[in-house]
Amino acid sequence: MIRNYDLADKLPKAVLDLLWDDSRVRETPKSFGGNVVTFLLGSVADSCEAAAAAAKEMGIPICVLTTFLEGESREAGLFLSSVAREIKYMNRPLTPPCFVVCAGETTTSIRTVPQGVGGPSQELVLGLAIGIRNMKGIAAASIDTEGTDGTTHFAGGLVDGQTIDRLQEHGINVFDVLRGHYSGNALMALEDNILTGNTGTNLCDLNIIYIS
Repeated sequence: MIRNYDLADKLPKAVLDLLWDDSRVRETPKSFGGNVVTFLLGSVADSCEAAAAAAKEMGIPICVLTTFLEGESREAGLFLSSVAREIKYMNRPLTPPCFVVCAGETTTSIRTVPQGVGGPSQELVLGLAIGIRNMKGIAAASIDTEGTDGTTHFAGGLVDGQTIDRLQEHGINVFDVLRGHYSGNALMALEDNILTGNTGTNLCDLNIIYIS
């Protein structure tokens, strides 16, 4: 992993020496005897299954797109916007009104000093907002299920087809926001952050799109 992610030059030499010295580092034991019991209380898929159950109660079709979403947050958001457009204009894989949900763990690559606060879920919905700009009848939310997204006390954010224009009315350019990693501040200006408080669990991130 150190080589895969080009971290060798970023870690202290003493750490690398320890990790790469087979005489000092051993694998995690494969057996702990009969005194260890493991309970799985929740999985990433559980959030999508709960959303599917809620949609069924509402009588609205829902597609669980994936429970393995990964990649750069803003790009994942743009991809999800393409799914929403496909449904809106081509009526596939569902016809509106419907929900699309997915879960997983997207990431945000920080290459410059952040100009504010933000997090992967909030960057994801802003990336999605770019793709649905000026479209009516589409809204989306991204929620970090533990209740804290990135460097904010928010769990995530909410966007729709008017989000980008509303940001511009506040003098905020969404591309500057994504480059400067202050998605939390941008959504705060619109009061479109999602606040849950600490949930006491972590099932990664839940993303929900509604197409009316």
